[in-house]
Amino acid sequence: MKNYVLFIAINLLLVSSLPAKIINGYASGINTAQEGIRKLSALIRLDSNMSVSEKKKMQEYLDRNREFVLFHDLTERLLLQFRMISPDIYNQIDTIKDAGGRVVDVYVKFLASEKMDGSVAGRTNIPMEGDDAYMSSYGQHTASVQVVIGNDALSLLAHEFGHVMYQVPNIATYRKFYRVHYILRTADSEEIGHHNTDPSGQKAFEFQKTFRLQYDSNNWSQKFERPVAVLRKMQKDLQ
Repeated sequence: MKNYVLFIAINLLLVSSLPAKIINGYASGINTAQEGIRKLSALIRLDSNMSVSEKKKMQEYLDRNREFVLFHDLTERLLLQFRMISPDIYNQIDTIKDAGGRVVDVYVKFLASEKMDGSVAGRTNIPMEGDDAYMSSYGQHTASVQVVIGNDALSLLAHEFGHVMYQVPNIATYRKFYRVHYILRTADSEEIGHHNTDPSGQKAFEFQKTFRLQYDSNNWSQKFERPVAVLRKMQKDLQ
């Protein structure tokens, strides 16, 4: 068991040292959140003149920062697991380029269901304006993936990576398909991306099937806890 933990730790260091194209979506705010936790914790502990309402507000800010760090660390951990389970899918997305040959960074966030807009369990952004360059809220030449935490979260990530795999190099033509088939759908509809002739949906289900086969054939369920169990343990450690 110790050797296996060491193996994970070494792989984490290797992942961190590589030029990342799959990026933790919480990474840009992690230092601010950690500093916020340090300062707020000290303020609550040391300021005896703080009113009850002020202390409550400070505690809310503190809890918000702790939640941010929690989901950053959870995302980091699950991305590492995904890479170990399905290195081929991971590497395809990690090196993805658009139609112009430009590298595209893919930002991934695992999040609680109440943080996801609408009722979907996974989402890949689709830029509806522009040419063949992909973009998201993270900027030009980026894509954004969000997945709700559940026991099938890694399988859903594989599904979203399939969407990314097709859409990034084909966004100019995919926009036309999207406008024809989904124009009357709401943005959070589960039907978006899954029309029976949708090439993005087909690639998504292909990636998901591949991931599940790799997960089952290598008995990963015996090596990794389910994402929900991981989240609960991490939440308990914060208490």
